[in-house]
Amino acid sequence: MERHITLPLTEEIARSLRAGDSVYLTGEIYTSRDAGHKRMCEALERGEELPFDPKDATIYYVGPTLLQAEEWMLTRQL
Repeated sequence: MERHITLPLTEEIARSLRAGDSVYLTGEIYTSRDAGHKRMCEALERGEELPFDPKDATIYYVGPTLLQAEEWMLTRQL
């Protein structure tokens, strides 16, 4: 099913999504790599505020992915 969603993404909308859905998002999406996610989690654990409200925020991991050939290896980013 094709879904067009205007962010922020609520729990109700997220629960309505199904595997195989094509999802088109409009709105703010925060991106970060592994180190950024770690820093955000550590800041929250220390009781610090983030520079944005993470409630209902769309936070997307962007980083190297692994590719399995004979062994797992990092894919090259262009």
